[in-house]
Parts: sequence; structure tokens; C-alpha cells
Amino acid sequence: MKRKVGRPSILTEEKLEKLKDALMLGMNLKKASEYAGLKPQSVYDCKYHDPKLSEKIDRWRKDLEYKARYAVAKAIDNGDSKIALDYLKHTCEEFKAKNTVELSGAGGGPLVFTWQSEGGEDAASNRDSIQTEEDMARNSPS
Repeated sequence: MKRKVGRPSILTEEKLEKLKDALMLGMNLKKASEYAGLKPQSVYDCKYHDPKLSEKIDRWRKDLEYKARYAVAKAIDNGDSKIALDYLKHTCEEFKAKNTVELSGAGGGPLVFTWQSEGGEDAASNRDSIQTEEDMARNSPS
């Protein structure tokens, strides 16, 4: 029997199972790694060097999506018209909203917002984040 050489893997069966559970609940790889008691970078490194592990992780990550798709299909089969309509709105072009709204200021320029702080001071004095009407007048091409 051949003996393995080197350090033991950080991915014990118990930690792999916790990683799998977390990924199948929809956690991202960083959060799932932390939940399993692993450093995210260690999991990324293991995934990079082990194609089989990489395939498992990808499969676990997609599992929740498959379950959700199955639940939607089952709800539609059971006559849930709200789910059916929501599904159509998200998947079929003819059911997607076609209205868009574009906002612009006077003459097609930027929007101008004016407000007063609770202390009565004019909030427009913060020139780092607000462009006042005077600034716009100075900067507009005449």
C-alpha cells in the first residue's frame, strides 16, 4: 500500500460536508468557506489545483438554482397563476416591461437638487458632492 507524503489536506470530510451544505443554501464561496471553518483563499487554492473538487463545488453551487426552478415548475403545474406570470415576466420578452424613464434637468442638463438641513443651513454649500445652479451657469457653454 502506498503512503501519502506531505501535509494532510485541510479539507476534511466534515469540512467538505459543511462547505457543501453552505453552497447548497446559496452562500457564496467566501461565506461558505468561513462557515466550514476554512480560509477562503485555501479553498480557492484547493479548487484551482483539484479539478474534481472544482466540479463538485460548481455542482453544489448550482443545486439551489435547480431546486428553485423545480419548485417554480411544480407551482405552475399546480395552477399557481401568480408564479406563472412572474415566470413569464422574467423569461419571455413579450411579458417584460418596455417602459423606461429618463430624468434630466432644464434643457436636458443635469438634475438640480436643493434641500435645507435640519439646522437651517443650506446643504448646497457642500461643493464636493453638489453642483449648484451658479456652478452650472458658470460651467455651461454659452
